[in-house]
Amino acid sequence: MKCPAHSAVGPEYFDDGDRDDAAAIAAELVNTFASYDIQLSGIGLQQVCDRCTVMDDAYVISLGVLRLDEAREVIVKLKDMTDEFSKLHDHLMALTDSKGPNEPQA
Repeated sequence: MKCPAHSAVGPEYFDDGDRDDAAAIAAELVNTFASYDIQLSGIGLQQVCDRCTVMDDAYVISLGVLRLDEAREVIVKLKDMTDEFSKLHDHLMALTDSKGPNEPQA
């Protein structure tokens, strides 16, 4: 970003919209994990060096480091939720299949 020669700059001159967008996405990711009772520590944003990579993103989300026991805990929680979603899906499909084609769906 070039500094305008004709006027003074304020703090907004240093605003980073790419980082703001990345922070919003990272916060949504953390909240989504939290909704599954998964707490990950060490989540952060890292600025991508455009001189040493061909990535289009200005920032990436780092999920930190998981110990093996933490990874196992995350896997169990995700599998439990997957099983619950699968049961719900099967139940909804059974309800849908039990109705005739001309009957209104509940």
